[in-house]
Amino acid sequence: QVVAPVEQVVAPVEQVVAPVEQVVAPVEQVVAPVEQVEIRQLELNAVEEYRKQIHVSLETLLRADQRKNRSKVDVKHKGAQFKISLFFNDQGQIYEWKVTEESEFKRLDKYYLKLIKRLVDKGKFPPPPVERLTTTVVIIPIKIK
Repeated sequence: QVVAPVEQVVAPVEQVVAPVEQVVAPVEQVVAPVEQVEIRQLELNAVEEYRKQIHVSLETLLRADQRKNRSKVDVKHKGAQFKISLFFNDQGQIYEWKVTEESEFKRLDKYYLKLIKRLVDKGKFPPPPVERLTTTVVIIPIKIK
């Protein structure tokens, strides 16, 4: 048996390294101007203050319902949490409100929507600080204590 020598043909391996390009964003894109940060902080403060006003209005109406034994909130609701979104037009008038994160108590959620409707119908719903807001939606977190 005759075996011919086997030649191994191996192509030399060339190392190809692509140049690394550095992508650096201009400084003005990375760091917001100080004025924008300050404006945003003022807006956040305005929204937080507005939320407090709404909570006070809702609590006042809730206490009146409790005195008249019409309140739907009781001990079993303690710790319940939900969120209500308020929608405003450009003039700062509320035109819609709905529960965007429900609690485990559907009746409680609906009761708070009715409280808001009563405030709106009576003209006692706090007007938003439209001059300090860039949004037309404000989310109100509610936690029953």
